Amino acid sequence: MVENVNGSFYKIAPNNGGAKVIIEKTKLLTFWESLGYRKLILKSGKYELVKVTNNSIVEIVEDYRLAGEVRNHLESLNHQIVFEEFLKKDYASNSLIKNLKGIEITFNNGNSKEAQFFYKNGVVKISSERYSIISYVEFEGYVWKHQIIDRDFNPSSEYGSAEFAIFVKNLAGKNLERYRSLRSIIGYLLHSYKDPVNSPAIILLDEDMDLNQEEAKGGKGKSLLAKGIGKIVPYYFKEGKNFSKNFLFSGLEKHHKVIFLDDVKKDFDFEILYAIITGDFSFEKKFKNEEVIPFPESPKMLISSNYMVSGVRGYSEERRKVEFEISSYYGRHLTPIQDFGHRLFDDWDEMEWRKFDSFMIICCREYLRDGLIKPKSINLLDNKLKTDTDPKFVEFMDEEIKEDCRIDKKEFLNKFKEKYNPEFCGLSPNLFSKWLSIWADFKAYQSDHKKSNGKQYFEIVIKK
Repeated sequence: MVENVNGSFYKIAPNNGGAKVIIEKTKLLTFWESLGYRKLILKSGKYELVKVTNNSIVEIVEDYRLAGEVRNHLESLNHQIVFEEFLKKDYASNSLIKNLKGIEITFNNGNSKEAQFFYKNGVVKISSERYSIISYVEFEGYVWKHQIIDRDFNPSSEYGSAEFAIFVKNLAGKNLERYRSLRSIIGYLLHSYKDPVNSPAIILLDEDMDLNQEEAKGGKGKSLLAKGIGKIVPYYFKEGKNFSKNFLFSGLEKHHKVIFLDDVKKDFDFEILYAIITGDFSFEKKFKNEEVIPFPESPKMLISSNYMVSGVRGYSEERRKVEFEISSYYGRHLTPIQDFGHRLFDDWDEMEWRKFDSFMIICCREYLRDGLIKPKSINLLDNKLKTDTDPKFVEFMDEEIKEDCRIDKKEFLNKFKEKYNPEFCGLSPNLFSKWLSIWADFKAYQSDHKKSNGKQYFEIVIKK
């Protein structure tokens, strides 16, 4: 005989020798909400199904999870008959899910004076002077579940001897000033807060870049440095050689805090990233509508290249990027595996991870204290000049111009073509004039284009 049963969201009642199951939709919604399921309302007005745990941890979930929760609950009570009824009418449909309690979440990415890292055992809050750890229940705000590092935070005072710290110092050529700059760059990338005025892309280049080489040399440790960043904050990896304008970041998720474009090629146009760096992050996924991540929650940009990364010359470009030249400490002659005797990250014990975590926190603290420290150029400025013109043109100008002068541009162009014939036989007078101005600006010389008696001249005054 079937007895009357009143479950959390259903009733089982006798019915002509059998049983009748009634599922109450409002109570079913309350059941799911008691487990933390919510309707996350997006800026577009649409929504995503999420689950919130510990008052602060947010995870985007698929609707099948709702059916799974119902099944587990009913099996624990031996009420499979109710699940049969649940399946008949597909209660976990969009028409019901859209009636879950809606929430609008502002994710806590810190601010200009405070950062936080998310570990299994709590939230590490960091300022320029100290750090502390609190539970997720105490944390004010929300964090994506995928931002949580899959290890406990246990600080070590021996962070200076961390293998990753030594590796970073080697990338800076063991130069203390450059090492300090690179630590600030690491801290900047780790801190998810985005300053609306100054949140540039970080570009890692080779110190010994040879622009005359057709094939650039790599293996300097740039990708391994980015991997270290990804051990603290979730990053989205994209191969630069496959970078195209269609579905630029189709694999990006909302929890990603850094985008790493690895090994972008010689023809990469930095200008296509301008809108992403300075505003809301719009991206498309295949077979889905465009998604938008608001600027404060959008990822920072990290780029590595064996070539110069160029866009439109001038202040508008320079304020959008910080370039760091990686030393030639590593390369074909020496790899990090050979240097340390094992693979970084993969072969570490618990103590090495503790030192790594502590070093990364120190980098973030230094960034909060000192800001983003731009490194001094080694070969960067010279390489920019050669990229914006041509290495042979720079060589020609450095040989020809030693003092104040007034040159006939047509005669000077012919002289250049004769010297490097036939490579520059198609070089136009307009482009040559542009190169002259770029070269003079780089040298900080006074210059001017003038016309006289039907001829065009370029005047150069070398400041003493």
